[in-house]
Amino acid sequence: MSIKSYIKKASYFIPFCLLIVFIGRDSYPETIEPRALFENRCSKCHSIDKTNRTGSAEYWTSIVQKMKKKFFSGISDADASVITEYLIKIKTSGSTPPQGKDETAPK
Repeated sequence: MSIKSYIKKASYFIPFCLLIVFIGRDSYPETIEPRALFENRCSKCHSIDKTNRTGSAEYWTSIVQKMKKKFFSGISDADASVITEYLIKIKTSGSTPPQGKDETAPK
């Protein structure tokens, strides 16, 4: 085979390989730690201290869905799922004490 035929084959092969590489980039999104995702997305609009409260799983689900609809939130459906699970885990497990007065405490 001559050099010209190798060059001709390479001129078809190289763009094809580049196309596969660039298409494949979005097929396997980078995994991000739930806390970092939460901090990255939620701090765009307000301080992270705003979530310094406890709530039920339903409460956090509704809040994240509401925030996802905000124009600049950058929260995708997949992000919303991860953020919701993270908030439910850390804000309903008792790891953070409830803010305000405890109504069940003996007087």
